[in-house]
Amino acid sequence: MDTANIGLPANTSVLSFAVSGSNLFAGTYAGEIFLSNNNGQSWTSVSIPGLLSYSNVRALTVSDTKLFAVTRDGVYVSGNNGATWTSINIGLLASVQSLAVALPTTEQAGHQQVMVCQ
Repeated sequence: MDTANIGLPANTSVLSFAVSGSNLFAGTYAGEIFLSNNNGQSWTSVSIPGLLSYSNVRALTVSDTKLFAVTRDGVYVSGNNGATWTSINIGLLASVQSLAVALPTTEQAGHQQVMVCQ
């Protein structure tokens, strides 16, 4: 019996993936985000509350202690491995497809730059 992927729904389509230390994150076509802290043996939902099932988690990226998620509904950030999420959509004019996070230089300490592709 295959014991990997416990907690992922059957026939789940993973669209995005990110790694933060020993944590693995998988974003799905159905708008869900899952966390594994045991190399994918089991998964727990850390999905964005209220996100619609057609939202598609298109991209996930990690910078320092922050996890960023790009969905059909916008961009979200979590500072606690997906336990809570905050929308960061202010100023975005269209649907976001991908993003990258730039680490701050010494003179920009404490300020991350988020770049989006619309």
